[in-house]
Amino acid sequence: MLGFSIYLHETIDNKVIKKLRKKSVKKIFTTCHMPEYDFDVLKSLSNLFEICKANELELFADLDKNFYLKNKKVLDRLLEEGLGLRLDYGFSLADTISLSKNNKLAINASTLRQDDLIYLENNGVNKKNLILWHNFYPKKYSGLSKKFFTEKNEIFRNMGYKIYAFVSGNENLRPPMKEYLPTLEELRGMNPFVAYLKMLLDFKIDCVFVSEGLKDFDLSLINLYEEKSLIKIPVKILPNYKNLIGIEFTNRFDQSTYLIRAIESRKMDLKVKAENTIFREIGSITLDNKEFKRYEGELNIVKRRLEKDIRVNVIGEVRDSYKELVNYIGPGGKFILDEKYN
Repeated sequence: MLGFSIYLHETIDNKVIKKLRKKSVKKIFTTCHMPEYDFDVLKSLSNLFEICKANELELFADLDKNFYLKNKKVLDRLLEEGLGLRLDYGFSLADTISLSKNNKLAINASTLRQDDLIYLENNGVNKKNLILWHNFYPKKYSGLSKKFFTEKNEIFRNMGYKIYAFVSGNENLRPPMKEYLPTLEELRGMNPFVAYLKMLLDFKIDCVFVSEGLKDFDLSLINLYEEKSLIKIPVKILPNYKNLIGIEFTNRFDQSTYLIRAIESRKMDLKVKAENTIFREIGSITLDNKEFKRYEGELNIVKRRLEKDIRVNVIGEVRDSYKELVNYIGPGGKFILDEKYN
């Protein structure tokens, strides 16, 4: 599942919200907890909530207890209408239990201890309304380690909770740091589509939130995967092989460690003379030539560095920031080569 972040200092445009809804976004995150805000935060939050509600998007607002108490009357009304809260500083375990009775709540998975979660369960928290949601980290090198993240999530998942987390965007980075906003440090600045797949497939995160602006091109790649489990791969390809662009291919079910092997390609009856039989890097796109006999015309994408082979033409490559996509085309996985790039 895909979520997106919209901040209250930004111009909140109904057209933008409608576009996100059409692009498979299901949930919106915002925060009332930014010291640089110098405007009516509550008014902006109410406006964003009404736009999200009109477009059938769930809105979660990150806030601390002081903000909640100061604005309790309005916030309680928004809660009754469907606003979700992500509880930040100041909320006690007792507050969490009380608020969970009738409201959608998220609590900070990055700092949550298992003992606290057990206490919540033993004291009547409404588990159905509770989500465990990791932080993002604006300060470079301060994001979570893979080991810590994995171990915590295993505990939470075994206890039956849904887990949310953030990946960086790649446009209009949020001030003041503008150094990306990931949950995991190793994903800081990574292409958002690749990072989204890592969170979804490697870490089994239930909803992956893009934490800041996202280029339309990458949003369209994520949307295609959300709708069809289809990976569109941005590539550079030699002129003689552009006929392979835009075709939906299927990786073989008997998966190789070294290659993605397109089932359909050998049925295309391609006649391939030997050329450009060079060393194969990760992300190289290859086509077996006539010297490979029965395999002539088989399209592969290389997953491990391989030696050159006079039977194999290197006809293109996956663009650099997307090369890790080759790790997410599993047995029977669908993919398309695409020259468009932004």
